[in-house]
Amino acid sequence: MTIKRDQLHNAMSEFNIPNKLVSFTPMTMKNTKSQVRIQSDLSDSIITKKGLRQGDSLVYLLFNLALEKAVRNAGMQASRTIFYKSVQLLTYADDTDIIARSRATLKEAFLSLEIVAGLTRKRLII
Repeated sequence: MTIKRDQLHNAMSEFNIPNKLVSFTPMTMKNTKSQVRIQSDLSDSIITKKGLRQGDSLVYLLFNLALEKAVRNAGMQASRTIFYKSVQLLTYADDTDIIARSRATLKEAFLSLEIVAGLTRKRLII
């Protein structure tokens, strides 16, 4: 998954995350080195030129910030449960499910998130 960095920084600022933390974020995404340990042996360094390593805990935080921004921009209600509204998002790590009371509402919610977030249709199950 790819999130546009400038939009991510705007979202972080909008959510009143301190500027110091916002400015540290790009540093964690450029030219980082990793190694894999198998028993007592270390692999050669693996250089990540941009982005975050898979499984990095920062990935999920940044994804949730970007998703929250998209949900707000799409005008979707984020609080309460499906019993009190027509659409609900369930998100774990970087997977999101949209639950709706009707197909039309599901399609409308998906399309509004797709437009606002610039999502691509990897998989849509109705």
